[in-house]
Amino acid sequence: MINYYNIKYLEKFAYKYLRNLEKIVYKERNKKEYLCISMFPYPSGMLHLGHFRNYIINDLICRIKLIKGYKSFMFFGWDSFGLPAEKKSIEKNLNPIVWVKKNILLMKNQINKMCLIINWKKELNTSSIDYYYYNQLLFKNLFKYKYIYIRKNWVNWDSVDKTVLAEEQVINGRGWRSNSLIKKKLMPMYYFSVKKILHSLIKNKEKYSPKSVLKLQKKWISKKYYYFFYFYFKKKKIKFFVKNIKDLFFGNSLLVSYENFYFISLLKKKEEIKNFVNSDKKFYDTKIYGTFYFFKKIKYKIIITKDYYDKNIILKKIVKFNPNKFLIKIFLKIFLKKIYLKKFFFFFKKNIFCKKKYISKLKDWSLSRQRYWGTPIPVLKCKCCGFIISKIPVKIKNFNKKIEYNTFFNYKNIKKCYICKKKSIQENETLDTFFDSSWYFIKYFLDEPFKKFMFLNKIDKYIGGIEHSILHLLYVKYIFIFLKKIKMCNIINPFNKILVQGLVLNKSYYSKKYKKYVNFRKLNSKEKYIIKTEKMSKSKKNGINPINLISRYGVDCLRMFIFFSCNIKDNLIFDEKKIKGIQRFIKKVWNFLIKLNFKNFDISKKDFLEIEEKILLKKIVNNIIYNYKKLKINIVISYLMILFKELKSKEE
Repeated sequence: MINYYNIKYLEKFAYKYLRNLEKIVYKERNKKEYLCISMFPYPSGMLHLGHFRNYIINDLICRIKLIKGYKSFMFFGWDSFGLPAEKKSIEKNLNPIVWVKKNILLMKNQINKMCLIINWKKELNTSSIDYYYYNQLLFKNLFKYKYIYIRKNWVNWDSVDKTVLAEEQVINGRGWRSNSLIKKKLMPMYYFSVKKILHSLIKNKEKYSPKSVLKLQKKWISKKYYYFFYFYFKKKKIKFFVKNIKDLFFGNSLLVSYENFYFISLLKKKEEIKNFVNSDKKFYDTKIYGTFYFFKKIKYKIIITKDYYDKNIILKKIVKFNPNKFLIKIFLKIFLKKIYLKKFFFFFKKNIFCKKKYISKLKDWSLSRQRYWGTPIPVLKCKCCGFIISKIPVKIKNFNKKIEYNTFFNYKNIKKCYICKKKSIQENETLDTFFDSSWYFIKYFLDEPFKKFMFLNKIDKYIGGIEHSILHLLYVKYIFIFLKKIKMCNIINPFNKILVQGLVLNKSYYSKKYKKYVNFRKLNSKEKYIIKTEKMSKSKKNGINPINLISRYGVDCLRMFIFFSCNIKDNLIFDEKKIKGIQRFIKKVWNFLIKLNFKNFDISKKDFLEIEEKILLKKIVNNIIYNYKKLKINIVISYLMILFKELKSKEE
C-alpha cells in the first residue's frame, strides 16, 4: 500500500482491474444478467459533466449488482447521425463520416478515463451500415403494414438548419436546436401513422415510468372526449365536434384546422389561407357559414385556426362573434323543463346522429429530413410503379467535396426500377434521428433484429433526463406497439423501470451585442451578458469537461461530489469549491487506513468495539443498506461520513 493518496497510480490500477473483471465475469455462464442502460450520446463534441453524471449512475448500479452476484456491465453506443454531427462537420470542413470517426475516438478516450465498467464488445454506432441496415429494415416493415405513408402537408421549417422539424421538436415556436423562428411550408413528407396505435398508446397502463414522465406524456397526448354531429356545406355532409353540450347552444364558430385540406379546398380561398398560415394571427374569419339542422336551419361561422384539432372541425364560442339567440332559448327550455341529457341524446340518436369519440392533439410523426447525414430512406420513386421500397441496404452517398446545406438534397440519384426496369429516382431524404434511437437498445442483445420474432427480456433500468419524456420515450412506445401488433415482439414496454436523473446546471452567458451564447472562458469585460443558471449543453457553451476535473481531483473525488451534492433525481448546480471539500475527506479516509495498516488494527476483533458502539454502527450500516436500495446515494455518503467519524474516534 502507498503512503499517500496518489490519484494517477490508483486510477491506472483501477483501469487494469476493470478490464480484467469483464473477462472473469463473462466466463461465469450461470450468473443471472442485470440489464442497466444509459441513453447514448451524440458524438458532436466533447462530453460534459451532464453526460458524466448519467454514466456514473449506471456504473454504480452495475457495480452494486456485480457485488450481489449478477452479471452486470454497462453498454455503450453512439447516436452519430443527425444535425449536430453534420453542422460540426461543415464547421470543421470535413465529411461527416471522417468527423464522426475522429470524434468517437476522442470521446471514447474521455470515457476510458472515467473508469466505468463498460462491455465494449457490444459497442454500436448508428451511422455504421451494420446498424442503419436494420433501421431500413424496420422502415420496410412499417411501410409494408401501411404505418408509414406519404402526403403533402404544412410542415415546421427551420430556416437556419434548413430542415423539417417534428411537432415535438418545436419549443415555443422555435427550433429545439437552432432556436430560430419556425415557419410553415407546404411539402410532401413521410409520416408514421400515430392514429393506428393511439388506442393502444392511451390504453397502455405503465408501471415502469416515473410520475413526472407520465404527466408530461399525458399532457402532450391530451386525450379529450367530444360528441360529433353533422352540418351541411355546399350540399356536402361534414362532421363537426362539440366538447360540452353547452357548446352546441352557445357555440357560434366552426373552427377548422389549416391542415384540413379537403374542407379548405371547398372554401376556395387558397391564397388567403396560405398568407394566414405564416402570419402571427391565430384565427382567420372566412365570412362563410355552414348550416346545421335543429328544428330549423342554424348557421355557424367558419373560422380557420392554427390550434390543432387533428383535422377535426370543432364548434366553439369565439368572443368576437354573437351567440345564436334561437339555440340559447332552446337550451334554457330543455333545462327548465328538467329534460336530462340522456333524453336529449336519445333524441339526436334517433333523428340525426350523435356519438362520443376521443380526440388527441397528437400529430402523426414526420419521419423524413432534408439532410445528408442520416439513414437513407429506402424508397424508389418510379413513374410507373409509384413509391416502392428499394433493395436494402441503401448506402450513404460518399461525397469527396465539402458538404454544404442542401448539397445532397438537390442531387438526383437515378436508378433502375427493379419491377418495370425503367428509370426511377432514389429518395434522397433521410430519417429523423429519433427513429434511429427508438429501438437501439435491442441491438445490444440481438445481432439481427426485425428479421424474425424477437423474444426480448425487459431492460431492468433505463437512465436518462426528463427532457426526453416527450420525444425519445414516446417514440420508443410507438415502435414497440407496432412490433407487438405485427407479432414481431413479445413486449410493448421494453423497460422494467425508468430512472430519471436530474440535470447538471451551470452559469451561461448570452451576449446582448452578438445575440449568441459565449464560453465563460472567453468573456469580454467591456461587453454586457445575460447571465442564467441553465442546463449544461454544447449550444449554451456552459459545459464543463469532466476530464479536466478528473486530472485535478481524481475520478473518485468527482464521482463522490456528484452523488453527495444532491439526490440522483434532483438538479445539480455545479460548484467547484465543493469538490475540494470532498477531496479533503477522501484524503482523511486514506490516511486513516494507512495508520490502521501500520498499527495492525483488526476491526473484526470482538473486543475492538463496545456494545453501545456496536449497536450504533449496526444502525448506521442498516441505514446505508436501506438508502442504497432506494438509490439515495447522497444519504448513503452522509452515513459513511458518520461511520468514518465513529471509527476514527475509536482509533484515537
